[in-house]
Amino acid sequence: MSRNTRIHAHRMIQVIKTGALDTQSTEFDAWQTPTTATWHILTPVDTASRLQAYRDWVMSVCQDEQEDVYAEDDLFQAGEPVDTITVNPGRDHIAQLDEWLALLEQTGWEVSVDAW
Repeated sequence: MSRNTRIHAHRMIQVIKTGALDTQSTEFDAWQTPTTATWHILTPVDTASRLQAYRDWVMSVCQDEQEDVYAEDDLFQAGEPVDTITVNPGRDHIAQLDEWLALLEQTGWEVSVDAW
């Protein structure tokens, strides 16, 4: 059975109206990982090391790519490119992960990395 990496978080909250305690949860949209990569990511015991292993895996499957940039009024990209930019989907994904983690840390969430 295939196993994928799951990055999620939870925190205890108190419902003001009733005073009841409840668990709130959220999940990061992690990329699908091959089972062997998932086991490698889960090898470290602590969450910080698991997150770093996930970052390393993402960057290992992505590379910088050159993308043409067209004039603002060239909606159908029929003309010649006016510039090129370097893009890397892995770097963008990791930036989103780090932003998500920073927000969670500021608001009292506990992050976990496991497989599902």
